[in-house]
Amino acid sequence: MNNPAESYFYYKLLDRAHAIELARQTISKSIARLQENNDVAHPLAHFDGICSNPVPDEYLLKLRDGVRQIAHKHGYPKGGDKQSMTVFDYEVGNYLYENMHMLPTQAADELVWNYFTLVLLPDVAKWRYPNRDRNPEYYAWLGQSRRNVFRRAWWRSFTFGSDINAVLSDNECSAILDRTTFGGNPRIAQAIAKEHISRFSEYANNPLSRQDNLRGVMVHFGRWTEIIDFDTLNDEQLELRVKEIFNSFLASVATAS
Repeated sequence: MNNPAESYFYYKLLDRAHAIELARQTISKSIARLQENNDVAHPLAHFDGICSNPVPDEYLLKLRDGVRQIAHKHGYPKGGDKQSMTVFDYEVGNYLYENMHMLPTQAADELVWNYFTLVLLPDVAKWRYPNRDRNPEYYAWLGQSRRNVFRRAWWRSFTFGSDINAVLSDNECSAILDRTTFGGNPRIAQAIAKEHISRFSEYANNPLSRQDNLRGVMVHFGRWTEIIDFDTLNDEQLELRVKEIFNSFLASVATAS
């Protein structure tokens, strides 16, 4: 992909109705059975009509192997503890972001993740999120939800970068990402995350967990959006404002306790 016009791949799409049907099939099959299907094709999967550089099947196979190798490190196909799953989430996110060569506009398309989750890697999706309620519209399997196993992992890495992504828990990422004013802008999200990480030692002095401190800070950030357009701040202004909001929140916690 030396041609700049071909620096990104376009991925296959799978409509929601067909994804739900595949989810039903995934529910009824064991992980071992799901592993047996190594085909990357599906009769109803398709590329966008304006697709200029479709991802080759052999590259999809490479991605599948890469994801499975990461999963194997963390207990796949049998299972894994909470810490293993946490590490899997950020490792697979960094791997997908670095290797899929996908535009953010495609990464925002639920149909991409329907295909990726339920055609290419249903075995890993079921291992990571077993869907014990047997729901064919399970949020972690369907691409519509930002909590889809692979969609969320890709966006975590895209938004925070690999180093920050490796430090934050999934709940900490959610505290930022779920507020789209901040999570939708990687520059702002990273500024908040870096300041949060720098405050870990201070959190030991108040009764809240890391996660609850961050959630509280994000409430304060939400109030400031009525006064400030964070997108218009330059890097220095953003850093100063983020520090001020953290200071204000932590002072309020200290006063309350």
